[in-house]
Amino acid sequence: MAKSKVAKKKPLVPFWDDDLRALCLNGRVVKRYRQPAIAQVCILKSFQELGWRRRIDDPLPGNGGRLHAQQRLRETVRALNHALRPAGIRFECNGAGNGVLWCAA
Repeated sequence: MAKSKVAKKKPLVPFWDDDLRALCLNGRVVKRYRQPAIAQVCILKSFQELGWRRRIDDPLPGNGGRLHAQQRLRETVRALNHALRPAGIRFECNGAGNGVLWCAA
């Protein structure tokens, strides 16, 4: 009896190209940075360094209290999602405000 072959869909894995300052998905640039965006790039570099695990701890350097850090993280994630080409990726803060997640959109 022949085994049926089920095509497994390859998981989406983003890629941060630090030289081009571009976020890529499936070989397409979904966001390019032409202006400084230190906090956004910090998050993207952290995801890249950690192999694009689904969740990372807040990588932004601290310079204030907990509430300030949570607000800064939320604003950075909002900016990360802004002007993303329709590519199937979104970023979110975790519920505690101390981590960032990415997911296929």
